Amino acid sequence: MINYYILLELHNFAAMEDVKAAHRRLSKQYHPDLNQGNRAAEEKFKIVQHAYEQLKDPVRKRNYDDILRANIYRQYYNTTSSTNTGNSTYSRPQPAAAEPPPPSPKQVKRDLYLKLAVAAGIVVIIVLGVIFGKEDNLASRLKAGNPSGIIIQSDMNTTDLGFQANDTNDDVRNIIGEPDTKVYGQGGLEIWVYSKYTVFFQNGRVVGCIRTAKQQLR
Repeated sequence: MINYYILLELHNFAAMEDVKAAHRRLSKQYHPDLNQGNRAAEEKFKIVQHAYEQLKDPVRKRNYDDILRANIYRQYYNTTSSTNTGNSTYSRPQPAAAEPPPPSPKQVKRDLYLKLAVAAGIVVIIVLGVIFGKEDNLASRLKAGNPSGIIIQSDMNTTDLGFQANDTNDDVRNIIGEPDTKVYGQGGLEIWVYSKYTVFFQNGRVVGCIRTAKQQLR
């Protein structure tokens, strides 16, 4: 925005008397008749006349003052609202965010169920760790050739499963398939664990079969 007061070498919102006096003084100073051949003086004279035309009418001057005042305020507001200090920038504080609404009873119940499910999962993991920890100890004893405390005896008729004592492990595999778990010990001991029973081998031959193998092995 052009500041006509500055062009007339006046302060902002100068009175009409000051505007007229500045116009007379500058017109005389830069008049072409007194500055023949001076291109800069000629341009300055035209600028002074244009500025005076905008301010000589009281109504037009009042409207211009209102616009200038709003522009100055806007520039000042934008400058003070964001001030750079070193590498930091200070901005106007933003309005605080609205607090979230309290959770509904349905949400509270869902969160409670979720916490209970997590707690139950932790308990299951602990129990499984204890159970399989015992089985790992059993496997260690078997691999060490010391299956103490384990009695290999049949409490079910192996012929019901399609094989019998002294059958080879290949025979058992062909009849009931691969086991879920295999445990090997020294001296040719081998244990095949299925979901409902466990088969014991000695040197590749069936020597026993028990139900609910995991309960027996614990």
